Amino acid sequence: MGKSMIGYFAVAGLLLANAGSAIAWHERGHMAVALIAYRHLDASKQNQIIEILKKHPHYAEFLSSEQPADANANEWVVMRAAVWPDWVREHHKDEGFNQPFHHYVNLPIKRLTGASPAQVMEIEKNIAEAPQKPSSGQILGELPKRLDEVRDPATEEKKRAIALCWVLHLVGDLHQPLHAAALYTKDSPEGDHGGNEFYVKWNRRAEKLHFLWDGVVGWDEFAGPMATPYGVVDLMVRDFQQRHAVTPQELNVTKIDDWAAESRDLADQEVYSYRGTPLPTVFSFGSADQPNPADLPPLPQGYADRARGVAEKRVVVAGLRLVDKLKGVLQ
Repeated sequence: MGKSMIGYFAVAGLLLANAGSAIAWHERGHMAVALIAYRHLDASKQNQIIEILKKHPHYAEFLSSEQPADANANEWVVMRAAVWPDWVREHHKDEGFNQPFHHYVNLPIKRLTGASPAQVMEIEKNIAEAPQKPSSGQILGELPKRLDEVRDPATEEKKRAIALCWVLHLVGDLHQPLHAAALYTKDSPEGDHGGNEFYVKWNRRAEKLHFLWDGVVGWDEFAGPMATPYGVVDLMVRDFQQRHAVTPQELNVTKIDDWAAESRDLADQEVYSYRGTPLPTVFSFGSADQPNPADLPPLPQGYADRARGVAEKRVVVAGLRLVDKLKGVLQ
């Protein structure tokens, strides 16, 4: 390891103790997934990606804009492309780019302790009907569709560039456990919508469990006063890959449905539970009705650290699996 990298990690270590939470999976996490994949492609495939993205309607406005001085220009474009599907949530709202139901799927996790027979019947009915509702999530159909659009050279250039952004983004989404699961209990008979109705105490606040898993990864220890957005993600990518080995068996899981099932199982084992013990459930349905933090039990000691490790590993796995998907759709 060079002296410059040792210096980076020394600074990271000093900042770790004061690291706060951030909505990191949404931006830094997606950027990291895309950067890992891009760096594992050969130059020919990298050039194809850039040429496709140059046709994007928001290439100048977003994909190539705000480039930090230390950034590799092509890597920056790919990193920004990976967060474009989130960026359009607040931009170009009337142009049909934002697709909120495409980012997830609510595969059921059932915990029926204390449920009456009538409640069990209601839950089973809701689970059976959920796939027909757009609000249950459409990622399992949308990701293959976007891959096909990138693969087909007859796809309109603008549409192909947009599809590539979605591929870069959705592979990351599908590896976040709460983008592939919903918890059904007697108190959440319609599911908790990926932890968006499940509240926990975090930093003395009542926070949605989904927010926690988007942000518990933190990664703020990589962000110092001299760090740029590119530099932070570059450091994350190097660190994560060094600390989280991915096995050949994990890379051999190539089916999108299997990725979703894997994330759903992680949600069951690592998100809604800690070391085999289910988290206490506190649900609140409706954004205006949030629980008082004083009424929430604390998260188990060690939960956040374990969650962080799981999330970092999922970033690496997603990035390496994305390599295979990109190789399969690029000429």
